[in-house]
Amino acid sequence: TSMDDISNEPFKFYTAEKILKGSKLFLIQHGGSYGTSENFPIEKIQTKIADKYFSWGWKNSNKKIIPNFCQKTLGLSIKQNKNTKGLLIPILDLSLFPGNIADGRPRSIHEINDYISILKSFFSNLKKNIQDDSAFKYLDVYKVYPNYVLRSLKSNFKDATFFSSNKSGCLFLNKYKLNIETFNSTGYLESLNLNLPTILIFDKNYCQLRKKTLKYFRLLEKVHILFYDPKKAAKFVNKNYKNLDKWWNSRKVQNTVKMFVNQFAKPSNDPYGFLKILEKQK
Repeated sequence: TSMDDISNEPFKFYTAEKILKGSKLFLIQHGGSYGTSENFPIEKIQTKIADKYFSWGWKNSNKKIIPNFCQKTLGLSIKQNKNTKGLLIPILDLSLFPGNIADGRPRSIHEINDYISILKSFFSNLKKNIQDDSAFKYLDVYKVYPNYVLRSLKSNFKDATFFSSNKSGCLFLNKYKLNIETFNSTGYLESLNLNLPTILIFDKNYCQLRKKTLKYFRLLEKVHILFYDPKKAAKFVNKNYKNLDKWWNSRKVQNTVKMFVNQFAKPSNDPYGFLKILEKQK
């Protein structure tokens, strides 16, 4: 399993009963933040209760962790062409009350306000023609959380395009030429895994990175994939927008992307490779 041990209560009882009768529990990484966030409690819990934990490529001193690959992009091939334009900017609304203790995303209204400020600063500093071709993608979570982020951005950017979808952002990158990610989460790992142009804008207050992984993120920073200043990110996009392919396909950027994904979102052409690894762990 990958997520049902977290949120599926009947499954938890079923699994506990099976484990008491001798079954083994194998967990598969389901998304981002694992292996990179400084504080990610669910990772500690899962790697503690599991007999084996299959990551997207990373490992540490815990012998239970078996480097695997990013299964979410298996079989996907997304091509961009001359008609591809604009930026895709995924956004997310979260609880306004403290409760989420995991790094990688805002955890209180104060951090959410900072998150909104980053998005506003970045988008408002883009050239008008880039703004016109771009879109904010959001999840419709109004039944769970108030649309605080969405309403704020819509009130500031009345002419901007907004659309709702539960699909992964990478699936829209045949239409948009650059993916802008603002969380240390699944979205950017999927697009980097597929080698699609991506820029990260992280807030160090809630995107605290694990010390052992800093060297990899510093390499992303050197090739202008990772930014901590939204204005600098916008300036880079404005300057390189017409020649993003030249930047992204440069040897330096491609070598860095390949190195990074092999650590944290390893690609694979073998859908059954996991079963082969699984067989060896019995």
